[in-house]
Amino acid sequence: MGIKGLLQSALQLAELPLCKYSLSVDGASCQTMAALAHAPWAMKGAMAAISDTIPMWGYHKASYVIAGAGIGSVCLASLALFPAPRVEIAALLLGGAHAQIASADLLCEGKYSELMRKAPRSGASVVSYVWGNVKVGQLLGAVLVGPVAESHAPHIRWLFLLLAPLA
Repeated sequence: MGIKGLLQSALQLAELPLCKYSLSVDGASCQTMAALAHAPWAMKGAMAAISDTIPMWGYHKASYVIAGAGIGSVCLASLALFPAPRVEIAALLLGGAHAQIASADLLCEGKYSELMRKAPRSGASVVSYVWGNVKVGQLLGAVLVGPVAESHAPHIRWLFLLLAPLA
């Protein structure tokens, strides 16, 4: 619920206000920034191969989730705390946050797939539980971003400071 639901939803919904109020860029530049920021989602296969073949600190999944959390938190805090960056830097920082979400999503899916293999009868229940939590998180993300973007439009980057601990 926290990462793939709330964090991903809030991050995606905050991209347009970031472009409009902090970066002051046009729609085409904003779309280019968003496309570059979402690139880590296309690299999930490479992330899986790396985590399966090269364990960090003796772990295949947990260490990568923790490392990704650090990267995502730093990227989101940087978006919040430093003056409005250029659109290229914003794309890079948003990409770091999306890399964290994509890797956590991938590695957690791998873990609950292992659990479903051990207890096949739990398969549908596990998937329903996970996606139910994701949808609740997405709703909470929309509820969070809407009022913040509306009432604090010139200071939208502070929303990223609220998101950093979620990463």
